[in-house]
Amino acid sequence: MNGRIQSANAKFLSLMGYKPDEVMGLHHKIFIDGEYAKSMEYKKFWEDLNKGLSLTSSNFKRFTKEGGVVWLNATYTPVLDTNGVPLKVLKLALDNTATKQLLDAAQQQTEELLVQEVKLRQNAEALLATQEVKQKNKTK
Repeated sequence: MNGRIQSANAKFLSLMGYKPDEVMGLHHKIFIDGEYAKSMEYKKFWEDLNKGLSLTSSNFKRFTKEGGVVWLNATYTPVLDTNGVPLKVLKLALDNTATKQLLDAAQQQTEELLVQEVKLRQNAEALLATQEVKQKNKTK
């Protein structure tokens, strides 16, 4: 409940680029950005878990040992004792990095297309205005 890693499966460790002995006993914040680790949001993240609240499935930005970005669709669930007191946190996660990258690329392409659309409309309006001027000059 203090954020120290007690165990992690081989698939997760491989994804993050660590060996088991490199993470055991370290704080969860080794997987996150330093600024986020200092944030009120991260503090609240642990406060909620210590209150026994599950953090429902969400996309979490995490960092590999080498500094690469991994997006995890994860759920953090406190494991409670018989009195309802949180003992530890169970994290279930899926690597969502490829999907996130595709969505980000699609968003960027959409934004670029919108910019191009605006430019095309402006060009079309300028052409129409030029044609109107030419038509007026011909009729004079």
